[in-house]
Amino acid sequence: MKLIYAKDRLAILPVDELMLLDIWQAEQVGLKPDTVNGSYQLNFTDLEPLWFKSAVKKFIRFQAATRSYASCSSYLGRLKHFGEFLMQEHPNITANQVNRSLMINYLIFLSKKQLSTVTRSMALVHLRTFHNIMLQEKWLSWPKELLIYSSDLPKPSQSIPRFIPEIIISQLQQHLHHLPLFMQHLITILLETGRRVGEICTLPLHCLEQDEQGDYFLKVKESKIKNSAASDRVLEKI
Repeated sequence: MKLIYAKDRLAILPVDELMLLDIWQAEQVGLKPDTVNGSYQLNFTDLEPLWFKSAVKKFIRFQAATRSYASCSSYLGRLKHFGEFLMQEHPNITANQVNRSLMINYLIFLSKKQLSTVTRSMALVHLRTFHNIMLQEKWLSWPKELLIYSSDLPKPSQSIPRFIPEIIISQLQQHLHHLPLFMQHLITILLETGRRVGEICTLPLHCLEQDEQGDYFLKVKESKIKNSAASDRVLEKI
C-alpha cells in the first residue's frame, strides 16, 4: 500500500483532502501540537482494516473541532488496539459484522496484552465513544445496541504516589548551580509549585496574576485549578 504524506501544507485542510492522507499535521485539523513532548502528528499508517481506518479518520476529524490535540492523539492510539485485534483475530471481518460477541472477544484480547489498567479502560471508553459517533453520523452500520458496558471496564488499581526522597532533593539543590541557568529556574519553579513540567514549560509570557491582597499566582492551563500560588523564590526566577 502506498503511504501518502502531507509536506509543507500546514493550513487547515478540507475533509476530502485529509481522508487521502495517512499522516496529519496537527495544524491541518486546526489543533495546537504538543510542543512540550515534541508530538506534532496524527499517524494512521499502521491502522487496519481499511474500512476501520477510514471511519477513524472521520471520527478524529469530527472530534478535532471540539477536542484538544492530546485528546485526539489518545483516541487514535487507543483505537489502534481495536484495529490490531481485528487484524489478528478477524482479518476478513466487515463493518456490518461487528457485534457484542466480537466485543467480548476484544475484552479477552486486551486482558492478555501487557497494558496498564488505565490504557485498557481508555481503549474501551474511546471505542464506545467511537461507536456513538458512528451511529450519530451514520458512518458505519454498527448495531444500535450497546457494545461496551461500564461493567466491562477493568477495575482501577489504587495508585501509590511516587515521592522523591528528601536526600535526592537535597543533592539536587546542592548541585543545582552546575546546571544551565534556565534549567536552574525551571527546577526551582517545579519544586516550589509542585506543578507538572508540561504546565511550567507552556506558561505564557505574562504568566503572573495578582489578587486583591497583593499575592501572586501562576496562570496555569489546568481545568481543575486555574491558578497556583507563586512564592518569592518563584517570582525571582520568572
